[in-house]
Amino acid sequence: MMHLFAPNSPSGRWLAFSMDALLISVLWGLCAVLVIPAGAATAALHQVARSWMRHRSGCDVPAYLRAIRDNFKKATILWVLLLIPLAVIGGNVYALFQAGTDFPAAVRMMIFLSVPVWIAAATYAFALQGAFENSPGRTLLNGIRLALGNLLTTIVVILVVGFGLVCTWLFPYGYFLYFPAGIFFLARPLDGAFRRALAWGAREES
Repeated sequence: MMHLFAPNSPSGRWLAFSMDALLISVLWGLCAVLVIPAGAATAALHQVARSWMRHRSGCDVPAYLRAIRDNFKKATILWVLLLIPLAVIGGNVYALFQAGTDFPAAVRMMIFLSVPVWIAAATYAFALQGAFENSPGRTLLNGIRLALGNLLTTIVVILVVGFGLVCTWLFPYGYFLYFPAGIFFLARPLDGAFRRALAWGAREES
């Protein structure tokens, strides 16, 4: 039994990862409640998830806190840029539910489509912020381009984040677990999208 949970054993490493991931999820949840650091916390979460996926390292509380510090300024600006359309979408959704069927069908469809579009753009943008050095505006534009250029991955992103939203609606007290788990799940497909974009850019330059 002692050998089973030895620090260097596979089960021991996964146990350590699970504990670190839980603590990171709690920290992310606190930042999300505080709103202002939510952008930096989300970009940092993407960063440590990508590091774990690629190297099986870099996913611990000190690394997460460093990632929040390193991403804070740009990720917070990015978060503000994303909050503006989110506020508009939220207002439209609220008005839609208040008005019921008074809205034309085309308008209702546009409002409902705006939600997954925002989810995709935000997810790609925060993942890019955690992986590359760019200005917030450039990062957001690159996120939109990647979302449009990787439709299968984008569908997975929308489904995973949407599932987290549904879980939060049904069981709100576990919100700090749903989204971090989704980001860790999305680390590999998002990294694949980044690699394809970099390879395409290299071919265009050659």
